[in-house]
Amino acid sequence: MQAQRYFIERSQQESKSDECMSDYQVRGWKAWHHHMSMCMMAQAYMLTEKVEHQKEIPL
Repeated sequence: MQAQRYFIERSQQESKSDECMSDYQVRGWKAWHHHMSMCMMAQAYMLTEKVEHQKEIPL
């Protein structure tokens, strides 16, 4: 259970630095949810690309 926390924290840290999850300026909940969902989709795309190309570019 404790080892799982590391990977969760690491993914959150990557999201904040790579997909600008922490850089948002919204005025309402709908805009905030839209921004967060776009960040999560970008993170999922980047993760699938990393997994597909892990032989050429090591993780």
